[in-house]
Amino acid sequence: MSLRVGFGDIVKAISLAKQVVTTYRGAPNQVKELADEISGLLGILEGAYDILQRRDRDLAEYERNTLFSILQGYTTTLNKLGKMYNENHTLATDASHGIGSHARKIGKRLVFEPDAIKDCRQEIIHSNAMLSSFMGLLNTPVVLETHRKVDTLVEHKSAQEDQQLLAWLTQLDFGKQHTDRLRRRQPGTGTWLIASEQFQAWLDQPQTTLLCAGMPGAGKSFIASITIDYLQQVYAHDQETCIAFLLCDFNSQQEQCPEDLLANLLKQLIQNRPILTDLQELFLQYKSKPPGCRPMMDELLGCLATEISSYERVFVAIDALDEYKTENWTKLLEAIFGLQHASKLNVFVTLRPIQENFSVFDESGTTVHVLEIRAHQDDIDKFLDRKITDNLHFLKRQPQEEREKDPN
Repeated sequence: MSLRVGFGDIVKAISLAKQVVTTYRGAPNQVKELADEISGLLGILEGAYDILQRRDRDLAEYERNTLFSILQGYTTTLNKLGKMYNENHTLATDASHGIGSHARKIGKRLVFEPDAIKDCRQEIIHSNAMLSSFMGLLNTPVVLETHRKVDTLVEHKSAQEDQQLLAWLTQLDFGKQHTDRLRRRQPGTGTWLIASEQFQAWLDQPQTTLLCAGMPGAGKSFIASITIDYLQQVYAHDQETCIAFLLCDFNSQQEQCPEDLLANLLKQLIQNRPILTDLQELFLQYKSKPPGCRPMMDELLGCLATEISSYERVFVAIDALDEYKTENWTKLLEAIFGLQHASKLNVFVTLRPIQENFSVFDESGTTVHVLEIRAHQDDIDKFLDRKITDNLHFLKRQPQEEREKDPN
């Protein structure tokens, strides 16, 4: 029996108790005592209903079974009383008499069955005591602490299963690489990018692409990390926006095939959210396959489409895309453009300004903003200022260090 069924049984018992109380109102004293017990029953049932409604967790199975047994006892007794009423009502068929007459005839009939009345009353007293005891135990510190521990174990098991799923998806992790780049960044550099017309247009328009092209050594990777860092800061408190990124590496092509990169995007999308059913089912499906079996691209794209649609906006930054073989990065980009058509997905890409690299973007069917990446004078000035400052500090320290080494 589910908790909802338990609530329904309580409501039925309350309704039945109200009917019996109304039916036996005005009966002789012996029956009035029974009616008083039923009124007490009604109060206990309504109190139990209120307590269960305010609880912040479902009942455990053994608790549901106990509650169900108590409610069955109530229902059996109340139905028995209802049957008594119906039998007496059948005997009193004279239409010339009103409802009061029926009540008097029922009362007279019940007076002659004291054992039946006594039995029903004892059953109700017993059920009232059982329900009161059950509700009291339900709220004792020991029981509450036990349930807290059980809930903690369930949450821990769920977290472990989630970690297994994430590890199964991919071992790729670009976080450390991104952090290392930010540490080497000169403070204040790259602000021209954020202020550029192309960047702001891309930021404001969902389903658009920002293509940043630059020669080797122009600082494309730093620009990518600056963009990622900026987006993470802007949307730090926005749970409906996700920032994901891929940092491609020529020397890691074996570990970074298109399927692995898509799996990594999926991992970034889900790691701070409840995992949706489609992906859980895919995980269970592959657990039963031989070790080493990996999800196919169409399976990953299906899960990605579902996850992306659960956000208001998603930004995906891809650095050095053309470090890979052409067939690999074009396959990846075409898959991402397919996702972009169906969702509010913004794509940021850095690559070299080679004409054949641009054909995939020309055929993407989406709005593409193009920005040239080159050495910017403001960045050069900041870099030189920092170097000069560092050298001055070094020169100031050097005489002092020499004196400490040679006090004579």
